[in-house]
Amino acid sequence: MDKCAKWSLVLGALAALATIPAGGICLSAASSTAYCLLGGMVILQIATITLGILGTRSMFRGAKEKSIGGILLASLSILVFEPMAISGIAESPARAKLAEIIQLARPACTGVGISVAAEYSPGEGIHPAIPIVSEGERQPSYYFFPEKWYPTSIDNLELIVCIGEESEFLEEHCSYMSGYAERFGYEVEAIIVEAHSGESIATKKFQSSASPCPETISPGEHKVIRASHVIDNKKMFQDWLEDFVGPQ
Repeated sequence: MDKCAKWSLVLGALAALATIPAGGICLSAASSTAYCLLGGMVILQIATITLGILGTRSMFRGAKEKSIGGILLASLSILVFEPMAISGIAESPARAKLAEIIQLARPACTGVGISVAAEYSPGEGIHPAIPIVSEGERQPSYYFFPEKWYPTSIDNLELIVCIGEESEFLEEHCSYMSGYAERFGYEVEAIIVEAHSGESIATKKFQSSASPCPETISPGEHKVIRASHVIDNKKMFQDWLEDFVGPQ
């Protein structure tokens, strides 16, 4: 019974640690991958709780506390992971459809219009749009745009946000008595393109800024402080696009 308690705590900790990474994969992967992860996590959670229940019967000192700890960790994992996995599986067809539309619309970022796409007419309502990032760059998640902004097919796509290559730049060089620190930011240019014609209608540069230089550093240290990637700040893009695409 003491071994059951120990293993319950170990497996519970493993389930808790795997919850966010596995949930993140489920939110972006194909449904088959999400189903596999869901099955694996459920088996791990059930094993943890079963061992925990058996461990509570142990007379060894501390066994009950370990068992309860394992059960609580598994329960926390269930509360967080299962909703993420179910949401990811439910949205998998929409993600696959969006990926297909992006591939069909990619030529528009080079000025080639998509004849089957809808024409853009500024005005009230939602003008369906998609983000297209340069090949080899970090791809935005499915949640980069509000769901209602996405087109249901290539036929009703009006706008494409072409996001160029991200470049790094030195924001600040901070000198100390011995050593120095450098702050690096990221910059990227985004162009709004009309899908049907391939014509650009707006351009903007976006930047991310690194945290300030620390007050002190270790003697002789060369500290590098980097900003988060621009593509991670979806709100910045959405606020700019709202005037073209429609309300969030």
